[in-house]
Amino acid sequence: MQSNGRIHILLAGIGLLVVGIVLFLLMTRPDTVGEGNQSNLVVPASNQQQLITTSANNTPVAPTILINTKAGAPFATTNFLNNAAVEQVDGDIFLIAEESSVNGQLYQIYFNRGGSINISLLDENLAFSRLQAEAALRELIPESEMRLCSLVISVTVPGWLSQQIGVDHSGIDYGLSFCPNAQEIF
Repeated sequence: MQSNGRIHILLAGIGLLVVGIVLFLLMTRPDTVGEGNQSNLVVPASNQQQLITTSANNTPVAPTILINTKAGAPFATTNFLNNAAVEQVDGDIFLIAEESSVNGQLYQIYFNRGGSINISLLDENLAFSRLQAEAALRELIPESEMRLCSLVISVTVPGWLSQQIGVDHSGIDYGLSFCPNAQEIF
């Protein structure tokens, strides 16, 4: 009888956890308000919210964009989303840069409207891929290395490439190579 009580408590706990996660996701979703071809998106950026006016193709037209810093405060920089090469992957994710070589893609850089950047290394020569991605990032965000290190930028390797290389890179944020907390790529 005692084990049935434990099972009920465990199931109730799991149910509450699921409800809590769903509520959290619903509460942290960006609010959208708009009419016609124009809409206003309220974008959470740490303690502040950023209002971005978007056109019909949902490309922000504001002069600056906010990127979250590791300290929690947003940092305003030139709006790189105005570039014609930027592709909106879904409502909140933009592919802001990518480069291919003869052997395939080297990297892809994504911007999340919430204020973070992810660099996905896609070539077996991970160190070279990271250096090329960092050069592209410096063109998009022309700031000092110290400033770039303060921003929320992750550098990751997809699971399929880990399997192809034979080394597990999953779950590792390598960071930018010039930052103090960067992980060395082997």
